[in-house]
Amino acid sequence: MLEIATTFHCGIKAVADANKNTFVVLSTVGAVLIPCINHPNIKAVMSPGLAGQEPSNSLADAILGKVNPSGRFPYTITKKHDNYNVHSDPDAQVNHSEKLLVGYRWFYQANVEPLFPFGDGLSYTKFDHSRLKVKAKKNKDSVTNIASFSAKDSGEVDGAAVVEAYVSFPESPGELPKLLRGFEKVNIKSGK
Repeated sequence: MLEIATTFHCGIKAVADANKNTFVVLSTVGAVLIPCINHPNIKAVMSPGLAGQEPSNSLADAILGKVNPSGRFPYTITKKHDNYNVHSDPDAQVNHSEKLLVGYRWFYQANVEPLFPFGDGLSYTKFDHSRLKVKAKKNKDSVTNIASFSAKDSGEVDGAAVVEAYVSFPESPGELPKLLRGFEKVNIKSGK
């Protein structure tokens, strides 16, 4: 279910109307629609998902800047319900005709501009990426492409960059448009 109760939306809007520096915490286990997200007084949104044993302490540490958030969305959040390729009808037969075009792949293929894309996440610092190089390594029966690049924490606090590697294949019927092939979290000191 993508919609959260109207009372929650009204509550978020009421707080934002009264407070010029509103911070919203979405404690949900999946994507939800956030109609009031563009309210000018909402300055930050955090979505801890299933925050574990100490959610209050971990959220407080992140909000107060004691910990630099580095999580990423494992799903896509779009701007409106119609952007999702799902239909709620308990009596309907479900035909999974989308095959492998699910999640971020479906949104990419359908040219849907998400509110927060799969893999998106914010930090209190800024990362710069440069010097991308791709080299082909030929083996007897195959070719392996190896990509490398430099990442720098150009902000004022230490942070963890999450590097995501996507590949695309030549366009052909039934071929996926873009695939996540790997990711890694790298801790980087400020200025390094």
